[in-house]
Amino acid sequence: MQMDRDTIIELFDRIKPFKRNGVISPHRPLLVLYAIGKLINNEQRIHTYAEIEESFGKLLKKFGPRKTNKGTHDPFWRLKKYCVWFVTNADSIEEDVSGNVKPRELHDNNVSGGFHEAIIEQFLSDPTLHIEVTQMMLERTFHESKYKEVIHAVGIELHS
Repeated sequence: MQMDRDTIIELFDRIKPFKRNGVISPHRPLLVLYAIGKLINNEQRIHTYAEIEESFGKLLKKFGPRKTNKGTHDPFWRLKKYCVWFVTNADSIEEDVSGNVKPRELHDNNVSGGFHEAIIEQFLSDPTLHIEVTQMMLERTFHESKYKEVIHAVGIELHS
């Protein structure tokens, strides 16, 4: 399956940070930025949940709200509903009525996730796509004063 640039931009445009009582939870956009950083630096395309829990968890502690009841498992699992992310062994994971999953199940079932191959191909063939998606995620999620710190933390260079 191929996706053109505009379709990919539209898919990522649907990913908004969760807001409650004026507090932004950057979990999903930050996971997108994390995965883009890994991809464009030729580090990894697929991420085990164990790796996400450790490395991405550190980013959430640094850039997430102080009071949050969702950890790394929520964005890892829920990004798939935006059609940009897939999760391996998803059929073996039990969701509750709200669509939540238990981190233990993600570990026990050796679950991995990442961008769909068509999105990876487009990111790698279009050197400006990751910049546009990164700016979109930054602008809707973080205060401008945090942009440089966030992109540095995820390994993205906006001026290429």
